[in-house]
Amino acid sequence: DYVYLKGYVPEEQVSAYLYSADVLLSPLNNTITDRARCPSKMLRYISTKKPIVTCAVGEALEYLGDSGFYYEPNSPSSMANTIEHAFVASSDFVPNYDPSQHTWQRRVESWLQWIYYQRPNLN
Repeated sequence: DYVYLKGYVPEEQVSAYLYSADVLLSPLNNTITDRARCPSKMLRYISTKKPIVTCAVGEALEYLGDSGFYYEPNSPSSMANTIEHAFVASSDFVPNYDPSQHTWQRRVESWLQWIYYQRPNLN
């Protein structure tokens, strides 16, 4: 019935908390800022293969696809219902994405490929 916020978790303990969770929350809104950014925690969340509750915007939608559990922005009841749905699904959840394709190394490689492809020929 309640979510308890336990406070600060030291960086070296974050992974243990993520892997022990049933569901992970990545609260986003349908704003320009959230559509244009990649929350750093998203890549850490993906590695756990746990249900991720978020808003269907930007890279969260791109990365999670139909494996995401999406709530309507600015709707606490939608978020609560989505968390409940994700929790029910958590015991046999298998994502449709490959976590090895969603690492910071892969993001950098993709970005560099885009930069090199977009670079004009200055010769």
